[in-house]
Amino acid sequence: MARKKGICEVCGVTTCKVQNTRCKRHAIKPSSIPARKCVTCDEWFCNYRRQQVHCSRLCYEKNAHTIVNAGQFKKGVAYSVGTQFRKGLSPWNKGARHLCGEKHWNWQGGKTDELKTLRNSHEYRVWRKSVFQRDGFKCVECGSKKGPFNADHIKPFAYFPELRFSVENGRTLCEPCHRLTPTYLYKARILYENCIV
Repeated sequence: MARKKGICEVCGVTTCKVQNTRCKRHAIKPSSIPARKCVTCDEWFCNYRRQQVHCSRLCYEKNAHTIVNAGQFKKGVAYSVGTQFRKGLSPWNKGARHLCGEKHWNWQGGKTDELKTLRNSHEYRVWRKSVFQRDGFKCVECGSKKGPFNADHIKPFAYFPELRFSVENGRTLCEPCHRLTPTYLYKARILYENCIV
């Protein structure tokens, strides 16, 4: 038995149910959803999507040629003025000395220890580079030219502060050779705290 169908009172299209007096396009939606006017045909319609400005796909396609860059990505276009970088203006925190050291809100009394500060210093980077250049960027133990290389202190960094940045106290080692040295990581503590040397 065939289903009975209704006819839309606005456009005359057959609907799927008898009790429907309007098609989906002209159906009356709940009052909580605002009605909008189609930009192309000036007909009122209701839809859940807030950005929709056309009542149907046909109206969208009719009006697509008038939209600038229709169907393309808005490459490089900022969505709000606040997020946009304006030419001639610098960021709010550029050169901000009020955020450094003791003036910073998260200052914890200079927690960084002396060794960490020294290892991250410019002087240490210069020492490391000069050791690599002196040894020709190859391991002095096995002669390997494949990195990564480590600049090793012959006399440990922590126990001989006067020799920390002396190029004569440094040598270039590949990582496997560096691990085998008697002063690698915890081995130096065992060696020098027990006064063996």
